[in-house]
Amino acid sequence: AQRHGLHSLFDISNYNKNFRAVGKIEVDTVTIDDFPLRHDNSKIDFFKIDVEGGEVNVLKGMKKTIEKNNKLAGIVEFNANALLAAGQDPFGYIDTLRDFGFSVKEISKAGKLQDIDQETYEAAKKLSVNIFCFKNRRI
Repeated sequence: AQRHGLHSLFDISNYNKNFRAVGKIEVDTVTIDDFPLRHDNSKIDFFKIDVEGGEVNVLKGMKKTIEKNNKLAGIVEFNANALLAAGQDPFGYIDTLRDFGFSVKEISKAGKLQDIDQETYEAAKKLSVNIFCFKNRRI
């Protein structure tokens, strides 16, 4: 059975045996920093990033947005295999999020926020984990 919902900019088949590349398509992209310029100067307060390994690249493309908005928050996926396929260090990923100015918490399967620990990294190796990123909020 094919999984039509799994798309990536990177070939993760070496890291995930359930993934098999079946084709490529070209898509237009825009950075988050440029998005408001194209959409009536919309302000971005919340984001969701799930791009199968390209999360760090997306964050780089929203650096100005992160710096300008002191109340910015969002959810990013933490998938160790996808990060490896993208040439990223999965064990440095959480530190990278913090380097961008975010405080971070794992969103448990039950929907509760919890501290990131070794179990977070183990879960990210098997499937993926959602991470809540936030600035200047009490959690």
